[in-house]
Amino acid sequence: MKTSTRQTSLCDSFTAFLRGSRHRCTRERELVARAAESCGSHFSADDVIGALTARVAAPTVYATLELMCECGLLRRFVVQRTCWHYERTDTETGGAGGRHVHLVCRACGKIKLVADLELARSLAARSWVGFTPDDYALSIYGTCSTCRRRRAKASTIDNAKNQS
Repeated sequence: MKTSTRQTSLCDSFTAFLRGSRHRCTRERELVARAAESCGSHFSADDVIGALTARVAAPTVYATLELMCECGLLRRFVVQRTCWHYERTDTETGGAGGRHVHLVCRACGKIKLVADLELARSLAARSWVGFTPDDYALSIYGTCSTCRRRRAKASTIDNAKNQS
């Protein structure tokens, strides 16, 4: 598997976290971290399991992803009620300067990232008694243009069949 500098630093950061927090640095955890790196900026645990080159138990994958969230390398968000997705925090869209909104298609599951500067400014200007926010996650659910066109085409064909 080819690794870039960014990927290596992600694994190095995770290894440093494991050692600093007295967690065990196991081969399986390293394999999961490398597989997560290869999945891009947004992925599910199933994507990681599919990217693994060696057999690693699913509970180990889930536990390792949670540890990567704990140390700040990943952020977890929900796409559908039963499916967590993860995003890397070291990318342009996931880092401190890259606040964004997830537009999630309910039909195909595609995730589009949108930077919303007005929302970011609005949240920065807000204040809550006894609470100081340092991050946010927002997912907006709907139908992407591809699925909307597909539904419209299917509806047109069904109407034509019903009229025949």
